[in-house]
Parts: sequence; structure tokens; C-alpha cells
Amino acid sequence: GPGEVRVNSSAWIKHVQEQHGLPLLHVDLERSRVLLGLNGIREELTRPLPEPAVLSQALGHVEEYVNTVDHGQSPDAALAKSAMLEALLYVMSAPFAGEYMKRRRRAYGAVDTRGPRFLFIHGQSQNGKSTFLRFALRLLTGTHFLPLPGREFTRSKLLHATALGTSFPVVFDDVLALHSSQGLEETLKSYWEVWWRADHAQPQVIISSNVRTLREWAKSRVKRVDFDVHFPPDERNKERLARIFEVENPLFGWFATSYLALLHREPHVSDDELHVGRQALRALYETAGRAVPAFFPHDPLERTYDPARQDWHELFRWGKARRRNEKGR
Repeated sequence: GPGEVRVNSSAWIKHVQEQHGLPLLHVDLERSRVLLGLNGIREELTRPLPEPAVLSQALGHVEEYVNTVDHGQSPDAALAKSAMLEALLYVMSAPFAGEYMKRRRRAYGAVDTRGPRFLFIHGQSQNGKSTFLRFALRLLTGTHFLPLPGREFTRSKLLHATALGTSFPVVFDDVLALHSSQGLEETLKSYWEVWWRADHAQPQVIISSNVRTLREWAKSRVKRVDFDVHFPPDERNKERLARIFEVENPLFGWFATSYLALLHREPHVSDDELHVGRQALRALYETAGRAVPAFFPHDPLERTYDPARQDWHELFRWGKARRRNEKGR
């Protein structure tokens, strides 16, 4: 069909991966399936939901990873866990960004041409951003798959990625040149608003960075999620993470099945890009008969928590700012 990626050629899959560092991923709405072309192999990721106990085990594995926050230092561990799960929900929902864009255009096209916001994971060094991206991509692909280095976050890289017809997110780790990159502002403004075509799959963009401030134009185009936790180098922490990373977790295939079923039932489009993703994950918890964890982000994180306020808290915490009362103000 139009915009379909035929990933039946092993050589083509390998070529795209070697040249662009991306797998080929295709969301087939008609047949309610998600296909992945990776390491020369094409496979269907969507699968029927398993026994509740098996599903519960997969969800428990994700919770175990999120709970590693307890072994770090954080002013608000519950918030740090919610941020991590929100970001994970975003990564798992990213393959469906094109469908979200289609519905958004149909609903608001005449007044608002913006697409789904890009994910911007912010945090200082040793706060688990890189580890998180590796964990999320392992969940998505079923194998150890690395994000792209931050230095490759350029206009030409994004243009090439859009030409491939893949719905696999383009993930950049540790982007430093958020402000200085030539033409990046125009690129990110154009990415969904100008470049997107309804008949062609386009990957969503995810970046991690320790750059604190964003320009005004970027604030409305990115979904900023703060990882406010510090993991000191510790052998036990490394061993714990290594054990978590060894586990093969097929959760994304079940999440995709749940997501597609909801897409067919729900024509509504929400300003929350993760609206369907939240429902899909909650439905899996229900099927598994497992209690939803206290840190589950039922609403967009930015509605319950203000990153700018967090920046001020951090300035006070590190002694970079002082409060002064003047005439009752």
C-alpha cells in the first residue's frame, strides 16, 4: 500500500542499518501489526497477549528497572520514577507518531500544523540517561541496540532518516550543540510541519542532553522530561543493572497489540501524545491482574510538575541562588 516499507530484503535492511544506524520499522494498521527489520532479519513484533502471570512478569521487569532510582540519590524518588516511566511510555509510543500526526492534521489541520512534540530527556551527568536509552531500545528491538551519538544530531541526519520510510525513532544520546547547530531551529520547526507526508512513514525524534535551557521556539515543540537522580559509580549498581539488561522482555510486542486495538476503537486525538500509550499500558496491567505502580504517570508529567520550578529548586540546592525578602515580596 502507499507508504508501505517492504522489509523483505535482508541486504536492504543491513544497508540501512550500516549507513544510517536505524532499523526499518513498519506499522501496518490494516492488519494490526508492527514489523521490524533489524540485523538482516524481518520479524513481526505484535503478538497475542500471554497468560496473566507471564505478562505480570514482563511488567515487573520494567518496574525493577525503574526502581533502580532507589539506589541513586534523588530529592524526589517518586517523581524521578514517574519521569522514567513517562519517557519509557514515549519511546514505546514513538513508532505510532505518524498515525498520531495524521489524526492531529485531520482534527486541527486548519488552525494548527504542529506535530507530536520531540522527547527531550534532560539531566546532569551520571543520572542514567544513556542507560535508560539503551534499556528502552532493548525493549523496542529485543536486542542490545545503541542510540546515535549526540554529535550526529544534524539537519542532514534528520533529512536522511525521513527519507527511509521507517517508523523507528531516531534517538540521539548526549546532544551538546542544541543552540549552536546551524539550521537546527528551522529543521525542528519544519520536521513535522513541512516535511511530513501522510503517505510516507517518518520517525519520531528523541534526544538526551544536559543542556539546561531551551529557546522559546523549542519549548512548545519538545516534551521535556527531567531525570533528577544521581547514580554514583558503584559495583553493586552495575551488577544489578547487568542482571536487568540480561532479561529478554517481549513487552513491546504486547504493548503494540494493545495500542493498535485502542487506535481502532478511539478516533479522538488528544494534545497528550501519550494518551493512547497510557491507556495501552494500563490495559496490560489490568489483563495481568497486577497493581499499577504508585509512580505510574496517569497524566502528562508536565501537568503535574513544572521543570522551570525544578530548575529554581536546583539553583537553591547547589547554592547558586539566594532568596531575599523585600517589602513583603
